[in-house]
Formats: sequence, structure tokens, C-alpha cells
Amino acid sequence: MKNKNNIIIGLIFVLLGAFWLLNNLNIIQYEFRYLFTAFSKLWPLILVIVGLTIIVKNKVINSLLWLLFFVILLVYGYYLQEKAPIPHSYEIGELESYTISAKNDISAGKLDLDLGAMEFNIRSGTPDFATIDSNLAGLDIEDTVENNLQHLHISHENFTQKFFSDSKFDYSLDLALNEELPWSLDIDSGAVNGIVDLKNIKLKDLDIDLGAGNMEIYLSDKSTDGTIDIDSGVSRIELNIPKEAGILLEFDGALNSTNISELDFIKQSDNKYITENYDNADSKYHINVDMGLGEFKINKF
Repeated sequence: MKNKNNIIIGLIFVLLGAFWLLNNLNIIQYEFRYLFTAFSKLWPLILVIVGLTIIVKNKVINSLLWLLFFVILLVYGYYLQEKAPIPHSYEIGELESYTISAKNDISAGKLDLDLGAMEFNIRSGTPDFATIDSNLAGLDIEDTVENNLQHLHISHENFTQKFFSDSKFDYSLDLALNEELPWSLDIDSGAVNGIVDLKNIKLKDLDIDLGAGNMEIYLSDKSTDGTIDIDSGVSRIELNIPKEAGILLEFDGALNSTNISELDFIKQSDNKYITENYDNADSKYHINVDMGLGEFKINKF
């Protein structure tokens, strides 16, 4: 049974990797949210396949049935994408810059980022509260203050990219944050290629809701007790953490590739891991990850 499951998972990852590579090379463009729509419609096929595996007690045939199910999901998801009505697509504009000044007597910052498919970079490096550079016209930027907390909300109405385009992501956003303030970040995005570089920022909490894509996250040793929540669909997430930081990790995922077993974690339960220095570390992070399908990796630096 174990060998059978390994074959199934291995073949699925080979298919997914090849498909993702073609997507990254712009040979095709596939919106992975349609994969979940396809699953919601075709999940009864799982019952059919389970029944067939009981009747046909042949490991090779059973493995091929599960592989066929995954191929059907991909193809049907592509069909749903092709027949879906195309929302408004915005033309690529000139790069525009926005400066958000720090208000008087603020003690912390909060960022809410709600965007669709694009490439973005979040980093430190501005004396202002925040600076924004983007080629997406019509950004909705709200800046408010309440109880010494300055709140920056950046959003845009739903948009899509043309199915075939010259680059993977036509829209881009570069956001610099003031590193003198402790920050809370809430990122809600569709298909993205993103870098969240917080190496010089004291992070209070980071909440990421990601549909599909790639994201690299860099954390600092300034956070005394940071909380990170990641909820993603089909994605690749790389988390870079200072080696001195203590980590409490709770990971929940279906079919995923991770390097958790290769790190110096103490396993507390099936989905809960902790570093030996967690209780006494000056900088620590409580990390919750719920991932549908993809790759999750932790690096220490």
C-alpha cells in the first residue's frame, strides 16, 4: 500500500511540475483556481475510482486510475478557464509612485494588501511611512489612523491578464515600509510571484491568503513574538528565518513537498513541530501553514 501511494504521489508531482514549468515559461497560462472549481464538480469520480480499485486488485491499474483522475482535473479546469467570461483587463500603465507620510504619534503600522494576479515586492527602506511604485493604474489607497496605529490599505478591483501575454505578470508593485515601526501585514492575493523581505522589520503578525503562485518570505530577528498564518492553494512558499529564532510550526497539507524532516525540529504531534530553543529564544515565531498542493520550504540564515 505504501509503495502504491508513493507511485501515485510521485506521478502527480511529476505532472504538476511539468505543467507548472510550462506555465512559468509562458508556453501556457493556467489559472489554478479553476483546478479547485473542477474538483468541486468532479469529486464523485473519487467514489467511482475507489470502487474500481476494490474490484480490480491490480496496483498498476489502480495507480493509473488515480493518475487519470488528476489529468481529468487539469483538463477540465483548463476547459472551465477557456469558457469563463473575461473580466475587464487593464492596460499596462506608466510606473507611478505614491508616498504615504507617517502621521504624528503613531507607534505601529498595519498593511492590508488585496490584489489579483501580479508580481510584487515588499521590503523596508523608506523614511516615510510607506512608498509605492506600480504600473497598475487605479490603485485604491486608503490611509487612516486609529489609536496610534497607522493603517494602509491597498486594493484593486478584480482583473485578469490576457491568456497569452509577453510576460508572466504584466502588473507589478514595489512597496517599501518604514523599518522603525513594528508592522502587521495582511496579504490577500490571487496568482502571484512575490517577495516579502522583512529582514529589517519588527513583525508582529503576518497573514497570507494566496490562491496560487510563488512567494519568498524573509523574516528578521527583531520580532520578540511574531505570528504567521499562511493559507494557500497550489503554490510554492519559501520561508527564510534567522537561525537564532525559535520556531513553533503547525503544518497542515494534503499533497505537499516539504523539508521539515530535514530541519532540527522536535516533533510534538503529527502536524506540530518546535525548535529546541523556542522557549528561551529572544526572537520567536509561531507559524501556522494550511496548504492545498505544492511546496513549502524553510531555510535558516
